[in-house]
Amino acid sequence: MKKTIVFLFAVFLSTSVLFAGCGDDEKKKLNGNMVTDAHATTDEAGRVLHSLLDQDNCYYEYADDDEEQQYPLAMYECDSSGVILNKDFYEYDKNGNEIKHIHYEGDIFDYTEIEEYDKNNNQVKIITYAGEEKRENLSQTLVLKYNKNGNVIECRAYDSDNALDNYDITKYLTINGEELIKSVTSYDNTNNVTSKTIYSYRSDGTNSQDVRTVYDNDGKISYKAVTGYDSEGTANDYKFYDADGNEIDDPESDVE
Repeated sequence: MKKTIVFLFAVFLSTSVLFAGCGDDEKKKLNGNMVTDAHATTDEAGRVLHSLLDQDNCYYEYADDDEEQQYPLAMYECDSSGVILNKDFYEYDKNGNEIKHIHYEGDIFDYTEIEEYDKNNNQVKIITYAGEEKRENLSQTLVLKYNKNGNVIECRAYDSDNALDNYDITKYLTINGEELIKSVTSYDNTNNVTSKTIYSYRSDGTNSQDVRTVYDNDGKISYKAVTGYDSEGTANDYKFYDADGNEIDDPESDVE
Protein backbone atom coordinates (compact mmCIF):
# COMPACT_ATOMS: atom_id res chain seq x y z
CA MET A 1 0.00 0.00 0.00
CA LYS A 2 1.27 3.43 -0.77
CA LYS A 3 1.97 5.63 2.19
CA THR A 4 1.49 9.25 1.27
CA ILE A 5 0.13 12.64 2.64
CA VAL A 6 -0.81 16.13 1.40
CA PHE A 7 0.09 19.61 2.59
CA LEU A 8 -2.47 22.39 2.43
CA PHE A 9 -2.50 23.68 -1.11
CA ALA A 10 -1.90 27.29 -0.13
CA VAL A 11 1.27 26.34 1.71
CA PHE A 12 2.71 24.42 -1.21
CA LEU A 13 1.70 26.58 -4.11
CA SER A 14 5.36 27.00 -4.98
CA THR A 15 8.76 25.91 -3.77
CA SER A 16 9.59 29.49 -2.84
CA VAL A 17 6.69 29.53 -0.39
CA LEU A 18 7.85 26.26 1.13
CA PHE A 19 11.48 27.17 1.66
CA ALA A 20 11.46 30.91 2.34
CA GLY A 21 10.51 33.23 5.16
CA CYS A 22 11.22 31.17 8.29
CA GLY A 23 14.16 30.85 10.66
CA ASP A 24 15.97 27.57 11.25
CA ASP A 25 14.12 26.96 14.51
CA GLU A 26 10.68 28.04 13.28
CA LYS A 27 7.99 25.41 12.76
CA LYS A 28 4.80 25.08 10.71
CA LYS A 29 1.61 23.20 11.52
CA LEU A 30 0.53 20.86 8.71
CA ASN A 31 -2.47 18.52 8.96
CA GLY A 32 -2.40 18.84 12.73
CA ASN A 33 1.30 17.92 13.00
CA MET A 34 4.15 20.22 13.89
CA VAL A 35 6.77 20.01 11.15
CA THR A 36 10.25 21.51 11.24
CA ASP A 37 10.54 24.24 8.58
CA ALA A 38 12.52 23.30 5.48
CA HIS A 39 14.58 26.53 5.30
CA ALA A 40 17.74 24.80 6.55
CA THR A 41 17.49 22.14 3.84
CA THR A 42 18.34 24.47 0.95
CA ASP A 43 21.21 26.67 -0.12
CA GLU A 44 20.95 30.35 -1.10
CA ALA A 45 19.84 29.37 -4.61
CA GLY A 46 16.95 27.31 -3.27
CA ARG A 47 18.56 23.97 -4.12
CA VAL A 48 18.16 21.05 -1.73
CA LEU A 49 21.46 20.34 -0.01
CA HIS A 50 23.22 17.41 -1.65
CA SER A 51 23.80 15.71 1.70
CA LEU A 52 20.02 15.38 2.16
CA LEU A 53 19.35 13.66 -1.17
CA ASP A 54 18.99 9.88 -1.34
CA GLN A 55 20.50 7.69 -4.06
CA ASP A 56 17.66 8.67 -6.40
CA ASN A 57 18.21 12.40 -5.76
CA CYS A 58 14.99 12.65 -3.77
CA TYR A 59 14.32 14.47 -0.50
CA TYR A 60 11.47 13.55 1.86
CA GLU A 61 9.82 15.53 4.64
CA TYR A 62 8.11 13.93 7.65
CA ALA A 63 6.09 15.11 10.61
CA ASP A 64 8.13 15.49 13.79
CA ASP A 65 6.11 12.77 15.51
CA ASP A 66 6.69 10.29 12.66
CA GLU A 67 9.84 8.92 14.26
CA GLU A 68 10.02 5.86 11.99
CA GLN A 69 9.48 8.06 8.92
CA GLN A 70 6.73 5.88 7.52
CA TYR A 71 4.48 8.63 6.18
CA PRO A 72 6.22 11.28 4.07
CA LEU A 73 4.47 14.62 4.04
CA ALA A 74 6.24 15.61 0.85
CA MET A 75 8.74 14.30 -1.67
CA TYR A 76 10.98 16.43 -3.87
CA GLU A 77 12.60 14.88 -6.92
CA CYS A 78 15.80 16.78 -7.72
CA ASP A 79 18.65 16.70 -10.18
CA SER A 80 22.14 15.87 -8.92
CA SER A 81 22.76 19.50 -7.98
CA GLY A 82 19.62 19.72 -5.82
CA VAL A 83 17.42 21.68 -8.23
CA ILE A 84 13.83 20.60 -7.60
CA LEU A 85 12.27 18.97 -10.67
CA ASN A 86 8.98 17.57 -9.34
CA LYS A 87 7.04 17.77 -6.09
CA ASP A 88 4.56 15.45 -4.38
CA PHE A 89 2.44 16.22 -1.30
CA TYR A 90 0.46 13.68 0.69
CA GLU A 91 -2.31 13.24 3.26
CA TYR A 92 -3.38 10.21 5.33
CA ASP A 93 -6.36 9.13 7.40
CA LYS A 94 -6.12 8.06 11.05
CA ASN A 95 -5.28 4.49 9.95
CA GLY A 96 -2.28 5.58 7.91
CA ASN A 97 -4.02 5.13 4.55
CA GLU A 98 -3.19 7.62 1.82
CA ILE A 99 -6.28 9.69 1.09
CA LYS A 100 -4.83 12.47 -1.06
CA HIS A 101 -1.84 12.89 -3.36
CA ILE A 102 -0.94 16.09 -5.19
CA HIS A 103 1.76 16.06 -7.88
CA TYR A 104 3.58 18.98 -9.49
CA GLU A 105 5.51 18.46 -12.71
CA GLY A 106 8.06 21.21 -12.21
CA ASP A 107 5.91 24.13 -11.06
CA ILE A 108 2.85 22.91 -12.98
CA PHE A 109 0.00 21.49 -10.91
CA ASP A 110 -0.20 18.13 -12.69
CA TYR A 111 -2.78 15.98 -10.90
CA THR A 112 -4.64 15.19 -7.68
CA GLU A 113 -5.60 11.71 -6.49
CA ILE A 114 -8.34 11.17 -3.91
CA GLU A 115 -8.51 7.69 -2.37
CA GLU A 116 -11.24 5.97 -0.34
CA TYR A 117 -11.14 2.84 1.84
CA ASP A 118 -13.60 0.36 3.32
CA LYS A 119 -13.79 -0.71 6.97
CA ASN A 120 -11.04 -3.27 6.33
CA ASN A 121 -8.70 -0.54 4.99
CA ASN A 122 -9.02 -1.89 1.45
CA GLN A 123 -8.60 0.84 -1.16
CA VAL A 124 -11.97 0.86 -2.92
CA LYS A 125 -11.85 4.05 -4.99
CA ILE A 126 -9.20 6.24 -6.64
CA ILE A 127 -10.39 9.49 -8.20
CA THR A 128 -7.93 11.35 -10.42
CA TYR A 129 -8.16 15.01 -11.38
CA ALA A 130 -6.07 16.80 -14.00
CA GLY A 131 -4.90 19.57 -11.69
CA GLU A 132 -6.74 20.58 -8.53
CA GLU A 133 -9.75 18.78 -7.15
CA LYS A 134 -12.60 20.17 -9.26
CA ARG A 135 -15.42 18.41 -11.10
CA GLU A 136 -14.34 19.94 -14.40
CA ASN A 137 -10.87 18.47 -13.88
CA LEU A 138 -12.09 14.90 -13.29
CA SER A 139 -10.17 12.53 -15.56
CA GLN A 140 -10.70 8.99 -14.20
CA THR A 141 -12.25 7.00 -11.37
CA LEU A 142 -11.18 3.48 -10.41
CA VAL A 143 -13.53 1.32 -8.32
CA LEU A 144 -12.14 -1.84 -6.75
CA LYS A 145 -13.72 -4.92 -5.16
CA TYR A 146 -11.99 -7.48 -2.92
CA ASN A 147 -12.45 -11.08 -1.84
CA LYS A 148 -12.57 -12.18 1.79
CA ASN A 149 -8.78 -12.40 1.88
CA GLY A 150 -8.35 -8.76 0.90
CA ASN A 151 -7.22 -9.40 -2.67
CA VAL A 152 -8.60 -7.41 -5.62
CA ILE A 153 -11.09 -9.36 -7.71
CA GLU A 154 -12.47 -6.52 -9.82
CA CYS A 155 -11.28 -3.10 -10.96
CA ARG A 156 -13.55 -0.83 -13.01
CA ALA A 157 -12.31 2.34 -14.71
CA TYR A 158 -14.71 5.21 -15.43
CA ASP A 159 -13.95 8.20 -17.65
CA SER A 160 -14.39 11.92 -17.00
CA ASP A 161 -18.14 11.60 -17.61
CA ASN A 162 -18.36 8.71 -15.11
CA ALA A 163 -19.07 6.29 -17.96
CA LEU A 164 -17.51 2.82 -17.81
CA ASP A 165 -14.32 2.70 -19.85
CA ASN A 166 -12.92 -0.78 -19.08
CA TYR A 167 -12.60 -3.33 -16.30
CA ASP A 168 -10.48 -6.24 -15.07
CA ILE A 169 -11.56 -9.47 -13.37
CA THR A 170 -8.93 -11.32 -11.31
CA LYS A 171 -9.16 -14.96 -10.22
CA TYR A 172 -6.97 -16.74 -7.66
CA LEU A 173 -5.65 -20.16 -6.73
CA THR A 174 -4.07 -21.36 -3.49
CA ILE A 175 -0.63 -22.98 -3.21
CA ASN A 176 0.79 -23.92 0.19
CA GLY A 177 -1.85 -21.80 1.87
CA GLU A 178 -1.01 -18.69 -0.15
CA GLU A 179 -3.54 -17.11 -2.50
CA LEU A 180 -1.90 -16.38 -5.85
CA ILE A 181 -3.24 -14.81 -9.03
CA LYS A 182 -4.55 -17.42 -11.45
CA SER A 183 -5.72 -15.10 -14.22
CA VAL A 184 -6.53 -11.50 -15.07
CA THR A 185 -9.08 -10.84 -17.81
CA SER A 186 -9.55 -7.34 -19.22
CA TYR A 187 -12.76 -6.13 -20.86
CA ASP A 188 -13.80 -3.01 -22.73
CA ASN A 189 -16.98 -1.07 -21.96
CA THR A 190 -19.06 -3.42 -24.12
CA ASN A 191 -17.88 -6.54 -22.23
CA ASN A 192 -15.57 -7.71 -25.01
CA VAL A 193 -12.36 -9.35 -23.81
CA THR A 194 -9.32 -7.27 -24.76
CA SER A 195 -6.66 -9.41 -23.05
CA LYS A 196 -6.24 -12.33 -20.68
CA THR A 197 -3.17 -13.32 -18.68
CA ILE A 198 -2.82 -16.80 -17.18
CA TYR A 199 -0.21 -17.34 -14.44
CA SER A 200 1.55 -20.64 -13.73
CA TYR A 201 3.54 -21.55 -10.62
CA ARG A 202 5.89 -24.22 -9.32
CA SER A 203 4.91 -26.35 -6.36
CA ASP A 204 6.68 -23.94 -4.00
CA GLY A 205 4.60 -21.02 -5.28
CA THR A 206 7.30 -19.30 -7.36
CA ASN A 207 6.30 -18.06 -10.82
CA SER A 208 7.09 -20.38 -13.70
CA GLN A 209 5.31 -18.77 -16.65
CA ASP A 210 2.83 -16.03 -17.63
CA VAL A 211 0.91 -16.15 -20.89
CA ARG A 212 -0.82 -12.94 -21.95
CA THR A 213 -3.18 -13.16 -24.90
CA VAL A 214 -4.19 -9.91 -26.58
CA TYR A 215 -7.31 -9.73 -28.74
CA ASP A 216 -8.27 -7.37 -31.57
CA ASN A 217 -11.58 -5.57 -31.94
CA ASP A 218 -13.14 -8.61 -33.63
CA GLY A 219 -12.33 -10.88 -30.69
CA LYS A 220 -9.59 -12.70 -32.57
CA ILE A 221 -6.12 -13.30 -31.14
CA SER A 222 -3.75 -10.50 -32.05
CA TYR A 223 -0.66 -11.94 -30.34
CA LYS A 224 0.59 -13.75 -27.24
CA ALA A 225 3.30 -12.64 -24.84
CA VAL A 226 4.98 -15.42 -22.85
CA THR A 227 7.18 -14.65 -19.84
CA GLY A 228 9.43 -17.34 -18.35
CA TYR A 229 10.96 -17.34 -14.86
CA ASP A 230 14.09 -18.86 -13.31
CA SER A 231 14.04 -21.16 -10.28
CA GLU A 232 13.96 -18.13 -7.97
CA GLY A 233 10.83 -16.78 -9.63
CA THR A 234 12.62 -13.95 -11.45
CA ALA A 235 11.48 -13.14 -15.00
CA ASN A 236 14.29 -13.96 -17.42
CA ASP A 237 12.72 -14.94 -20.74
CA TYR A 238 10.34 -13.01 -22.99
CA LYS A 239 8.82 -14.35 -26.21
CA PHE A 240 6.02 -13.19 -28.49
CA TYR A 241 3.86 -15.18 -30.91
CA ASP A 242 1.33 -14.33 -33.57
CA ALA A 243 -2.14 -15.90 -33.83
CA ASP A 244 -0.66 -18.90 -35.67
CA GLY A 245 1.98 -19.58 -33.03
CA ASN A 246 4.92 -18.13 -34.97
CA GLU A 247 7.50 -16.30 -32.88
CA ILE A 248 7.61 -12.56 -33.60
CA ASP A 249 9.27 -9.42 -32.26
CA ASP A 250 7.64 -7.53 -29.43
CA PRO A 251 4.56 -6.01 -31.15
CA GLU A 252 4.53 -3.11 -28.68
CA SER A 253 8.23 -2.24 -28.94
CA ASP A 254 7.58 0.58 -31.41
CA VAL A 255 4.49 1.92 -29.63
CA GLU A 256 5.16 5.35 -28.13
